[in-house]
Amino acid sequence: MILTHTLLRRMLICLLALIMLSACATRKLTPPSNQNQQTINLGDIMGDPQKLKGALKQMQQDHKMVLKIARGQLVPVHIMLDTTIVELAQPHSEIKLRFKQEVYLSFSDKNEIQISPDGYQWTKPGNLSQVKRLFRFEKGNMQLGITKEKDEVSAVVLKLSTQ
Repeated sequence: MILTHTLLRRMLICLLALIMLSACATRKLTPPSNQNQQTINLGDIMGDPQKLKGALKQMQQDHKMVLKIARGQLVPVHIMLDTTIVELAQPHSEIKLRFKQEVYLSFSDKNEIQISPDGYQWTKPGNLSQVKRLFRFEKGNMQLGITKEKDEVSAVVLKLSTQ
């Protein structure tokens, strides 16, 4: 079970790195060390506990995995936030992300994660200038505000987008 949470946590980190953009120095793209590994389709294993268990067992044995997330795939994400400043009032809140394009994630035995739009060109999620180039967007936007509708309670709004 811990490996499952670790895998989901790594996926969330990769997804958030895609969303939050800034200008970084350009670095050379490098293929992951497990480029010849079998690619596992997330859609095939998410709804089937036996397949998920098999994929996690394979990752434990090989210490490597390439995970493909198909366009349109819904991925549940559990958000856990507990800091000295703020915590979630509803722990383990779940939202679903819908992918607008294919994404490949590579996990290696050296605890390295790489991301790719096609399974051939790879970069680290933290290399945001390469992520922007590979996934073909020019800029990102983050808005933080407070809103109150007529009969609704005020809320903090966080909006992240790419263009």
